[in-house]
Amino acid sequence: MKAKKGLYILLTALLVCSCLFPNFVFADTTSSIKIELDKTSAAVGDIIKASVVVNNVNGFAGYQVNIKYDPTVLEAINLDTGAAFTNTTIPQSGTILNNSEYGILPIASNNISQGILNFSKAYTNLNDYKASGSAETTGTVAVIGFKVRRVEETKIEFAQTSTMPTAVSGVLLFDWDGNKLTSGYSIINPPAINATSSKSDPTPIVVTTPLDVPTSTPAPTSTSSGKKGEIQPSVVSNDNVKVTYKFEQKDLESALQDVVSDSKGVKNISLPVAGVKGAASYTMEFPNQALLSNTLSYKINMATAYATLELPANMLNTDALVSKVKGASKVAISVEKDYYSDLASDIQQKIANRPMIKLSLKVNDMLTEWSNLESPVKVAIPYALTEAEKNSIEHIVVLRIDSTGKAIPVTNGRYDESTKSVTFTTTQFGRFAVAYVHKTFSDLESHAWAKHQIEVLASKGIINGTSETTFAPQAYITRADFMVLLVKALDLNAVVDSNFDDVPADAYYYNQIGIAKKLGITTGVGDNKYNPKAQITRQDMMVLITRALMVTGKINSEGTADVIANYTDKGDIAPYAVTGIATLVKEGIVLGSNNMINPKGNASRAELAAIVYKIYNNYK
Repeated sequence: MKAKKGLYILLTALLVCSCLFPNFVFADTTSSIKIELDKTSAAVGDIIKASVVVNNVNGFAGYQVNIKYDPTVLEAINLDTGAAFTNTTIPQSGTILNNSEYGILPIASNNISQGILNFSKAYTNLNDYKASGSAETTGTVAVIGFKVRRVEETKIEFAQTSTMPTAVSGVLLFDWDGNKLTSGYSIINPPAINATSSKSDPTPIVVTTPLDVPTSTPAPTSTSSGKKGEIQPSVVSNDNVKVTYKFEQKDLESALQDVVSDSKGVKNISLPVAGVKGAASYTMEFPNQALLSNTLSYKINMATAYATLELPANMLNTDALVSKVKGASKVAISVEKDYYSDLASDIQQKIANRPMIKLSLKVNDMLTEWSNLESPVKVAIPYALTEAEKNSIEHIVVLRIDSTGKAIPVTNGRYDESTKSVTFTTTQFGRFAVAYVHKTFSDLESHAWAKHQIEVLASKGIINGTSETTFAPQAYITRADFMVLLVKALDLNAVVDSNFDDVPADAYYYNQIGIAKKLGITTGVGDNKYNPKAQITRQDMMVLITRALMVTGKINSEGTADVIANYTDKGDIAPYAVTGIATLVKEGIVLGSNNMINPKGNASRAELAAIVYKIYNNYK
């Protein structure tokens, strides 16, 4: 009884990772976790590499640590990019806990201003992990860079925190049986940095006795987490396969009061969903009004073991849903682990053991279609690259599986190295899979300078060949095909309620040209015509790209004539195109050739692919 009572309190008190592992066992006495520094003497501007390393932990499956440092002396950064840590930055992965087959769950809840890094990482599919018979007992679990701001004696060390009440010196370790290790291992802090006197290394902290678990009155079913901007949901049901949580409107309102809006006036709320060993489905019941806002005033970040969803406040405010949701007794969003055994063999080969999820909305327990072009949901699926994939990261894609089993590329899907996840946005729920696609064509050798760009865009479904095996890189592109490519690359969406007179309703380019018209990217060529089959000139292409970037807020300032003053053919540029061309030159998208822009020339398919590739990667 005491263990169950203690577990109940832990589920409401610890971070998500802590909630995964309810029992207690002793670790091997030779087990340890330590912080290793690559140097202990450093000058201003130097980077110190700090590695969190575990040693000889039997059945090791996860951890949570709280690390303290002086933020006035050191700055936590990403070693690869140099980017400063934020309160949600997850450290770079190490050598273990990287197998996506076992459901990797990384979480960070840092307090950078106070010099606190609190993060965790664990496997959630413990049954399969243990069944492998190969435990990851020793290795590096996290790597952090610390940039020296000023030279003085300072420390980086594990430190106790009230948010981890059953931890020792800010450390919790877990094994593949779902046990929290509470005895028999050492916690080793590193020596001081830039020490001013001769001091011995810190004495290891040896955990030798079980930790006391609080046995006070259980917390109420819905409680505040104590963290600003975070909702702590309560468990409604748990059969170890499907787990359901819920929170109340007052919990959301309290979280919103704790945070300030970002530069766009949007507040970001955290909604961590505790992982459960063996669970294949996580469902969150929302208050009716939570996602019915008239404006995008906040986003709720629902983090589960299989995916994190960034849910806009107005995502359910559609004509088809608003009345239904307002009158409902239950509104729920689910994230489920999915499988591809029912799909065609060629699709299975593309997915090949990579993660697959199913997203769904239920209103009063009835599966309900969700689609909202004006309020997309951002999704992040944890994924560890294989060694082979690390050399071709741009070919990691996302596929949406429709009701007929057809795989449709999600053009904005890409791998995010900073979060070790595959991200994409979607305007509809359904089945989604991480896949590897390397599409190529037989006629690219004469345009080797654009081969990589063409292959990447084709693999992501942004650009198509002229046949299954040919691309015709030298061919000029039409105004219709250009707009299809631009709209896909920038992932533009809008409700198309009108179009140009010369754009047939059944044309493959109808929707993309309609979107561009609705958003104000193009006004056509006059008399409500677009002239879709005409070849597009380079200057018209650049004008339309600039308008698209401005309309979508990707850029906020235009170029001026002086930017293109040195091009020898500047006099050939039409007056209406000067600003558009100057903007792309300023942004580094267009460079010209032989000091010429060639504004009146037609754009080839290869040239356009190279430009769109830059846009796709520069304006994420």
